[in-house]
Amino acid sequence: MKPIDVLGCAGWAGLLLSMPVWLPLFGPLFSLLAPLPFFYYSIKLGFRQGLKLTVLVLALIALAAHLGGGAHIAVFGVEFGALGFMLAAFTEKGYAPGRVIFLTTGVMALLGITLLVALAARRGMGPGEMVLAYLEAQMQASIEAYQSAGLAALGESELEAFSQSLFDLLARIYFSLMVIGMGVVVWLNMIAGRVLLKARRIDLPGTAPLDRWHAPEQLVWALIVSGFLTFLGSGPLAVLAVNVLIVAMAVYLFHGLSIILFFLNRYRVPGWARAGVYFLIFMQQIFLVLLALLGLFDQWMDFRKMRKNELENS
Repeated sequence: MKPIDVLGCAGWAGLLLSMPVWLPLFGPLFSLLAPLPFFYYSIKLGFRQGLKLTVLVLALIALAAHLGGGAHIAVFGVEFGALGFMLAAFTEKGYAPGRVIFLTTGVMALLGITLLVALAARRGMGPGEMVLAYLEAQMQASIEAYQSAGLAALGESELEAFSQSLFDLLARIYFSLMVIGMGVVVWLNMIAGRVLLKARRIDLPGTAPLDRWHAPEQLVWALIVSGFLTFLGSGPLAVLAVNVLIVAMAVYLFHGLSIILFFLNRYRVPGWARAGVYFLIFMQQIFLVLLALLGLFDQWMDFRKMRKNELENS
């Protein structure tokens, strides 16, 4: 491990983590790529050297955040640094992309819950209380911002009723949103990392093509059971079911994206056209629903004829 690697990773990660300060509007989007430097250098240097570099860089970021009065940057740095390293560690084992995303997201969800419990205990609160307090504070801040800017189309009482309904919904599905958000960050950094490593001519061990990934076949049962319990259950069971349902549909959404990628690659669609397709997908929510249904029905329709080809080859 060379000093230039430490400085490069620390500077790169520090810049991405501080982007929300420099670019309040788009900065948070760039900061989602903060795990990328750790992923890149851990693949480049190997597991042991990558672990040493990650620990050293996170210590430097924590020190800089402490001196600069930005404790939240240190927290995000630890979380994103661990994410990038684990993403590299699972990738080096030669796991398929779907398994890499699943394992990394699962470990990061556990780490996030652990940090939440520790932070809540430090403030003398339960994890659920802290989440609800955070959501309520953010909701109230948004209402005040809309009212002060004169952008609220509803009256004060109607706006408060709407915000309360939204708060109740977010409180019910917060866990699934956390898992999906972490999964999207993992997926985004894996895609960006593969592109970067390919450009730098660094080989990835056992990387399977992303356009052939599919959700586990057993997931459909989780979808069916959680769907029934969402509408027929009540209390904590219904809350658990709706969270499982949302996570399962998100998995099928990525399944549908892999099908779209398969046909884009098959017909060699140029980059500008691909960008237009992706833009339409993420700007129109109806396409997200259609992609999730596409991934779900691929379990039986086999749109890419993958199972047929496997049977013929066997």
